[in-house]
Amino acid sequence: MGIIEFNEFVGILKTIERTGWVRNNIPHPESVAEHSFRTGILAMLLAKEMNVDQLKSIKMALIHDIGESIIGEIVTERAE
Repeated sequence: MGIIEFNEFVGILKTIERTGWVRNNIPHPESVAEHSFRTGILAMLLAKEMNVDQLKSIKMALIHDIGESIIGEIVTERAE
């Protein structure tokens, strides 16, 4: 897969709403891309405090949901 095709897959994440938000009737649910971006920012801010590799943490946060561009978001039922 080339860079342009990969970029197209990543772009799909902007259109996938977080399933848990939708299931709970949260108005204006965030997209998977928004979630990944916010997770990346948190990784950047917390890495030093947590004494972990900042760059690796940011990379992991940014890519952790890329598969959802193909399979969609999978939500497990929360145990009550």
